[in-house]
Amino acid sequence: MALDWETTEVTRRNRYLDWEVQNRRVRGDAEEARWCPVLIEVKPDNKGIYHRNLKALQELATEDSSTFWLRMTADEEDHLDTLILDINDGVPEPKDPVGVWFFVYLKESSAYQSDGAYADTDLYAIHFVGAPIPTLTFGLVLRGGRATEIPPPGGGFLPSTAVGIVDDGIAFAHERFQTIAGQARVQAIWLQTLEVRTEDNGVAFGKRLQWKELNDDLQSGMRDVEIYRKAGLLDFASEGHKANAFRRSHGTHILDVAAGFDPAEINGPQDSPIFAVQLPAEATADTSGITMGSYVLQGIRQIMLWADRMGKTKENPGIPVPLTINFSYGILAGPKDGTHDLEWIIDSLANYRTTRIKDPMPTKVVLPSGNSYRNRDTARMTFSDDKPQDIDWVIQPDDATPNFLEIWLDIEGGEVNGPTAPVELQLTTPDNEMGIATLPNAGSVRVLQHNKRPVAAVYYDCVAGKNSSVGRGRIFLAVNPTHSLDESENLAPAGQWNISLKRSVKESVVAKFFIQRDDTPTGYPRRNRPSYFSHADAYCRDPKTGDYKALNPRGPVSHEGTISAIANGCSTLVVGAAEAADGLQPADYTSSGPSKTRLGPDLSAIADDGIAHPGILAAGTYSGTVVSLRGTSVAAPQLVRRMAYELTPGQWGSVCSHVPTWPTSQGDKLRLGKCILKKVDNQHIPPRKYSSN
Repeated sequence: MALDWETTEVTRRNRYLDWEVQNRRVRGDAEEARWCPVLIEVKPDNKGIYHRNLKALQELATEDSSTFWLRMTADEEDHLDTLILDINDGVPEPKDPVGVWFFVYLKESSAYQSDGAYADTDLYAIHFVGAPIPTLTFGLVLRGGRATEIPPPGGGFLPSTAVGIVDDGIAFAHERFQTIAGQARVQAIWLQTLEVRTEDNGVAFGKRLQWKELNDDLQSGMRDVEIYRKAGLLDFASEGHKANAFRRSHGTHILDVAAGFDPAEINGPQDSPIFAVQLPAEATADTSGITMGSYVLQGIRQIMLWADRMGKTKENPGIPVPLTINFSYGILAGPKDGTHDLEWIIDSLANYRTTRIKDPMPTKVVLPSGNSYRNRDTARMTFSDDKPQDIDWVIQPDDATPNFLEIWLDIEGGEVNGPTAPVELQLTTPDNEMGIATLPNAGSVRVLQHNKRPVAAVYYDCVAGKNSSVGRGRIFLAVNPTHSLDESENLAPAGQWNISLKRSVKESVVAKFFIQRDDTPTGYPRRNRPSYFSHADAYCRDPKTGDYKALNPRGPVSHEGTISAIANGCSTLVVGAAEAADGLQPADYTSSGPSKTRLGPDLSAIADDGIAHPGILAAGTYSGTVVSLRGTSVAAPQLVRRMAYELTPGQWGSVCSHVPTWPTSQGDKLRLGKCILKKVDNQHIPPRKYSSN
């Protein structure tokens, strides 16, 4: 196929979203008003005071003109109203700017400048813009929108903690999430399903279920399936994956490990509150995290707002509670230095809630370290001379999703500066269409085209993250799907895309290659086919097995640095996976450090009993069922459970010292962290016969 290169301007600060826009324009998609979730920070006035601009934001959010361009959810509005009232009552204004952060919804044209930068105004600065939300529309006002009503703590509630979860397929009516009296422990859940429009306007999209409605359904004797059908989660007349219809659902299993209790047992804090956000199936299916990121951030923010509203009424200011949130998800490519948008925003939100002036409440987010240790998606090269080096990026046929690769560039003993990359790049397609050797430049994108339609692209950015002043370079490669039933899709050739780099500066350059995640979640229709690296020196003979599956230490492909790209923040807790058999070894899949900011995970938990008993047992989607899941995803909620029900918030930062653990060897710290949590089986599940514990 005849290919040619064209240089064009970028239109989005997020290069993943920019590539979507590049393809959108060629397809001729209508430029209708698209609404995006946006995280803003209100600016102080010229006297350094926030109050006036907070009032201005309040007026914008409820504007009833035909040209409105900003909207907020009912809980965000209530948070804004409360902040203004507190200031009026003499409560000091927030010292930390995070205190004047708000999630709002802006029209896409209002969120960006023409060059793709965020469109700050005199009223606010923009920190994050998510992908446009399909079908999202607003009336002149969110009519009837009311803040979520969270009941006060029950008699059995341990006031030291509440559990939050952001996940896919959460069976909120399950018996494991009920009290002894059969009442709902889930205080509120936001079902972010895109096809279901909220009826009460309390959230901008999806549906919000509050405790009273959930509890009334349970008390009426409705079965699980009837409650999910009523909520619209089992409507097979609508499109999309129905996670709650399957025997096994990821979110249910994770939440049971984190907070499930048997109602038949009188021991245990069955009244402890749960706050949940169920991600939309469309975002979950996109494992690259491009669309999921904004839903996750909105969900974590929403859970924190709910945890501040325990028992709040017009007469009662409420009882904010300490909170630990589980998010068992990871991505593969990113800076891995704590500056990824998800990392620093989650860190900032949790730190602010922990240290704010009014009602500070300990808050932690727990993440898995990742499952990509055995994947061929990480590589490293050092350029100490002018000799070029190359590696093959294998993109598979029948892949209906785009593929992305990030190459992070560091100067040894210095930093990357300026708009030009410190390396020269040449990209060769599988059919040997040679790309022009180029020094990528920031602010523009080199697009590989076939018949004037984009097929692949090369971006470059000089990056200094929010928490780092050290400049780093990033080359971002995007390649379109190799298969589609849609004739308007711009398809790329499958096969080996050769990437050749050569340094263009005098200093030594270190290049780290990370292929972005592109697999298919369990239970979802298979559309994704992960790409991987290939190199002549990638493998060598394994001395134990005799085969050639061992990575060659002299080759560029590496197992090190495979830790999740959103698990490198300073305040989150990161959990790896251990196998109970063979002396508590790292599970074969559990990812490894080090990264720029981490040696490895903080600690680990057992996620496999051995080859004969993979995974751990916990609740299936429907009450009374038990299923097995494995991965660092099921290791993370084990830590959440210990933090929520065994430790005080003051002990959260030193778990290994306060709960039963095994130490790890020095060589395993890259994959297991400081210690391994001793396994505690769920009371309602018999221990496996051959468990080593």
